[in-house]
Amino acid sequence: AWRLFTAMFVHVGLPHVLLSMALGFGFGASIERAVGSGKFILGYLACGIAAIAAGVLAVDGATAGSSGATYGLVGMTLVRVAHAYGGRAVFRHPEGLRALVMLGLGLALTQTGLPVNSVAHLGGLGTGLVLGVLEFKGSAWPVQIRVAAWIGALLLLAALVVAACA
Repeated sequence: AWRLFTAMFVHVGLPHVLLSMALGFGFGASIERAVGSGKFILGYLACGIAAIAAGVLAVDGATAGSSGATYGLVGMTLVRVAHAYGGRAVFRHPEGLRALVMLGLGLALTQTGLPVNSVAHLGGLGTGLVLGVLEFKGSAWPVQIRVAAWIGALLLLAALVVAACA
């Protein structure tokens, strides 16, 4: 199980680590300002663990890097922009456009033949979208619903981790 955590901090070459750092700084700063450092760290780690677990389940071989976690930050950014400025703002707001461009470039990168684990990226993105909904939209929900939603999300993450370790 510890490999699902540590794999986020191992990269396959200098270009991989540089791209992950650029994306992490680019999307991480605004999310950290919006949710605070503690929730940012927990969200980043949850997205990274989910991404590595999804990648392990989908690919027979090693999965490494923080790009799944950064895709999670992109998902959180999309939800934050949609919540703050309206759903269509993701196509007009600079942060929303940047997130969409990043997703498009990521999709294009999968077509280059480079060893990219798209399932890991989707696992991180999906987790980021869920965490974004829980954080930004969930603040208007009654406390019982919020607690139940967080527990459900944690149980799903735990099930993914158990499946990846089996």
